[in-house]
Amino acid sequence: MKNLIFNLNLICAFYMCGIIWIIQIIHYPSFLLIRAESFQKFHLKHTSTMGLIVGPVMAIELVATTYLLKYEVSLISTLNLFCVLSLWLLTFFVSVPLHNALSSGQDILIIQRLIQSNWPRTILWTFKALLLSYWFIFYKNIF
Repeated sequence: MKNLIFNLNLICAFYMCGIIWIIQIIHYPSFLLIRAESFQKFHLKHTSTMGLIVGPVMAIELVATTYLLKYEVSLISTLNLFCVLSLWLLTFFVSVPLHNALSSGQDILIIQRLIQSNWPRTILWTFKALLLSYWFIFYKNIF
């Protein structure tokens, strides 16, 4: 069971790492290119679809990360949990309010804030994927 939980965590971390880089480098900057009259409809499609793409994976990642602590309390597992909790806090207290502000229409300053404020999430998911890779490569005998 612990192998399954670890592998699920690793898969979620890489999935989210890939998604966040696409969002950061391609998708959020494209918000600046959408015509103002089309932006609300575009943004509604983005938020509803993105929720389906990342919501379940973030939930699985949170459960799997917490469950890993049952098997292994270490610096790596604690850092892993710190990353996930930080990601949830950043998502729901920074990104979601910015998206809520954009739901009423295109605002260049808010879009720029969204792009800048997304860098910590991008870095955290990248770090989490690398951390779990390190754990898998060098400490897989734990599992």
